[in-house]
Amino acid sequence: MLYAGNSWINSPLALIALGTIYLFHYTLTGQSAENFKFSTKTTVSARNTYNKFTNLPSISEHVPKHKSDFTDNEFGHFLAGLIEGDGWFGNKELHIIFSIDDSSFAYLIKKRIGHGNIYKIKNKKAVRYICKNQKGLSIILSLINGKLISHYKYEQLINHKYSEYFNIKILPPLKNLSLNNYWLAGFTQADGCFHISVAKSKTHKTGYSVRLEYSLKQNDCLFTFKTFIWLFKKR
Repeated sequence: MLYAGNSWINSPLALIALGTIYLFHYTLTGQSAENFKFSTKTTVSARNTYNKFTNLPSISEHVPKHKSDFTDNEFGHFLAGLIEGDGWFGNKELHIIFSIDDSSFAYLIKKRIGHGNIYKIKNKKAVRYICKNQKGLSIILSLINGKLISHYKYEQLINHKYSEYFNIKILPPLKNLSLNNYWLAGFTQADGCFHISVAKSKTHKTGYSVRLEYSLKQNDCLFTFKTFIWLFKKR
């Protein structure tokens, strides 16, 4: 009935209320609705409702196919967002964590950079991309340099003396977001979520309202799309 990567549905009420929904998430990966979820964790309760789902069209299809005609500049912004979401720099090494469902995407990153290895994380439904190769790290730095948004990953590069080791000037963070590059797509790939919640409502004839939401979670803090709109306006 539904197969969209990291997907789940708690209640048939969501499909009944929504009817036919098409949501396409096509950024760097070319995959649709990557972290797409149905949620009824509010006050919804559905009992003895429709339990037959026939002839329903798929809302998306999760397949290991990827867009490959993006430039180094576009890929650099995407990689910067991905690293700021789920990556970290150690002493001459980069680690990026991926869901096990995104293993093919991890291999795409490895292929594009040309260096590094993918490892299954023990007892976790996740894989880790690790690059310790000097040439590979040099390529990564050239791609993301000046494209980071926050200070956290920038300070990792400074503290581990990447500028001296790779003979490159590490440019400071941009400190602002832009809709004109792929950074937000990369960050969303790491820590973003598209989901649908169904809540009780006194103003709707059905007694419920359907909310399509996009959120980002980083360091135990939830940032809604409204927060990002505010940041965009502050540019």
